[in-house]
Amino acid sequence: MFELAGDHQSLSDLTDFELVLSHCFEKIGAVNPKWQHSEVFKAALQYGRQSGYFNSQNLLTTFGQEFAKIKLFDLAEAA
Repeated sequence: MFELAGDHQSLSDLTDFELVLSHCFEKIGAVNPKWQHSEVFKAALQYGRQSGYFNSQNLLTTFGQEFAKIKLFDLAEAA
């Protein structure tokens, strides 16, 4: 676990995953923070796979990684 936490790239990947997953939640209309039901999470992952953001193992694809960079840029511009 400590190796994962010390690896800057893995922390970056986690952030990219979260950015893309939050986009998927927005797209399926699950923006209420009280919704933590597993079906909503599964629906967001399914949307992400159908959109090409995630592969069959729910890992970011190259397209998903590039989309995360765009989302991160949008967040920086908004701040």
